[in-house]
Amino acid sequence: MKKIRDSSEAEMILSFLKGEIASPRFHEKLCGILKQMGLESSITRRMQRKPG
Repeated sequence: MKKIRDSSEAEMILSFLKGEIASPRFHEKLCGILKQMGLESSITRRMQRKPG
């Protein structure tokens, strides 16, 4: 692994969620959790990490 730059906790969570939502194993469960929170899975595509 090569370190490119530091990242925030929010960026790490977003990156994790993007990968897991695309996963056949976890997609349905994560979408259900997001729905319970009043969110849509598309939130991971709309969120952007801060430049830096």
